[in-house]
Amino acid sequence: MVATANVERAIQELGVDVATIRSIAEGKQLGDVAGLYRVLDQARGEADELGYVPESTWAAVAPHGVTAQQQADGARAVISRLVEG
Repeated sequence: MVATANVERAIQELGVDVATIRSIAEGKQLGDVAGLYRVLDQARGEADELGYVPESTWAAVAPHGVTAQQQADGARAVISRLVEG
């Protein structure tokens, strides 16, 4: 209850309606960031478990470094545009 009230208050303070917040949360760019995060998190978990990064995991994950930064920057830009209105 308290967390919900805090989120509602924060939204009101920003002056952004709930539909805008929902569109941000459900948007493709944040979905892309979340999906890539899950892939990287799984790779990190595998490395933690084994004590090293297997070559196959590194080959699959390494190219995503630039993509992760681009997606995060794009998501930030969308959020900024929507919040600043």
